[in-house]
Amino acid sequence: MNESWEHHMLKLEMAGAIRGAGWFAELEVPAEDGSWRADVMASAPDGARRMAWEAQLSPITDEDISARTARYRDARIAVCWVSPHKRPPSWIDMVPAVRVRAPEARDVPWVVDDGLAGFDFAAGRWEFREEELPRFVRWVLLGQLVPSRSLPRYRRVYRHIDDQVWQFRRER
Repeated sequence: MNESWEHHMLKLEMAGAIRGAGWFAELEVPAEDGSWRADVMASAPDGARRMAWEAQLSPITDEDISARTARYRDARIAVCWVSPHKRPPSWIDMVPAVRVRAPEARDVPWVVDDGLAGFDFAAGRWEFREEELPRFVRWVLLGQLVPSRSLPRYRRVYRHIDDQVWQFRRER
């Protein structure tokens, strides 16, 4: 798949999800001082809050993504990094981030398949949850989901794939 095409499609999907949540979405929004450029900028209907959504397809170091996240934080803009790669990027638990899966058919939404977890109290552990991208975006914009750090004993996150249980390590 052509990376620039995939990047464009993911940005459009994020913009559509933002608008579906009742927020305004604008593509390629630069900072006044040029210190950042958001792939998609979400603005609350009342203008009180903004959130950048970054479709990260090209390789980026842990240091660079942390620095870019800090620039958004300094500008009082929340950010969520979104990766469509099959393998989780090294930075997925360093910054607010998720991995998404492109649909295999038309008119089917993208799915968040890594980075969203719920705590299973009965099992005493975190488990990955898959969710359609539009619902995930709405939850984030409405403050119903927030990134959080895990205590060391809960940093293993489990995922059921094809009748097997896989274990991943996540700090966030």
